[in-house]
Parts: sequence; structure tokens; C-alpha cells
Amino acid sequence: MALLVLPTLLVGAATPGLQEGGAFASQPDAFTLRFPVRPAQVGPLVLGPYEIEACGRKLTSNTVTLDVRAQPAASVRISASPASVAVGGKLTVVVDGTPASASGVGLAPSPAFDVLETSTSQTFQTQAGVSTASATKTFVVRAKRRGRLQFDRAALTGLPAGATVEGTSVEVVGAEGVVAVGVGL
Repeated sequence: MALLVLPTLLVGAATPGLQEGGAFASQPDAFTLRFPVRPAQVGPLVLGPYEIEACGRKLTSNTVTLDVRAQPAASVRISASPASVAVGGKLTVVVDGTPASASGVGLAPSPAFDVLETSTSQTFQTQAGVSTASATKTFVVRAKRRGRLQFDRAALTGLPAGATVEGTSVEVVGAEGVVAVGVGL
């Protein structure tokens, strides 16, 4: 069973070779019925066939079967760069994961750094019928004191319950120093 939202019907003639949202590629008369689907359970989801009447013609779509899979466990990976920075220098901290695990995360307040900038990006792709999504949260921080900056579960806010975290640490040294970055669990 799926939750179906009202469909959008695109009807029209297109110039051969012109694509409008992927709907009319090289077809003089095209009818495209689109609707978002939110599966309610894991397993096969059969869509169609659907029948519509447009421009005096009755059209029947083909049947499409989707293999709905369980959402992957929430996990994030934290990385930091550059490889060297001094006290007062800028450091970029990147949190990668699924949209559910990485999109809502933040850095917990710390006396060791100030957050200067934050940005979020998401990527969705389908290959060989399998759709994947990822999210990246990027923080630009300024190191405020010498010592080791630990970016792990405790450094993040907004993680989903049960999420796994692969963290990293950064050693901040004096003004002429070098930062060493190490990845650990």
C-alpha cells in the first residue's frame, strides 16, 4: 500500500530533441503522468496500469514494479581539513551521511572553537534501478586554543537515536605549528 499524491499531467507537443523535465524527449505528442509515492512498507510496490482520457484518446500506462528496501541504518562520517592550522586558523569540518542522519546535525558549543559558517547539501541518484541519497553538512570553524579537537558523537547535536559515528580528531598547536588529523571510531 502506498500513499499517492494528486498526479500532475503534462500534455503537449514538443520540438524533437527538446527535453522539458524529461517528459517530451523527441516525441511529437506526449502525455506524462507524474506523482510522488511514499511506500508504507518494505517489499514489491506495483504501480499501474493507469488509464486516462486525453484529447479524445484513451491511454493506458504500463505497470511498474518497485522493490522498496528498508532505509539504511543512520550513520555519519566526520572529516576535518586542512592538514595544518594554527591557533586562530580556520578548519573545515565535514559530516557525511544519509539525509536522515546528517542533514539535521550541528556542532555542540565548545570553548575550543567558534563556528563561522555552516552549509548543507544533498545528493540523490538512481543507478540500475537503485536510488540512493546522501547529505553533507559543512562547518567552517576557528580554532581558539591549543590541544586536541575531538569531533565525535559528543561533538554533534541533532543525531538520530542509534546513529553510528566515525569521528576524527585534530591537534591544534601554536601559531607556527602543524595540525595532525587522525580518523577513528
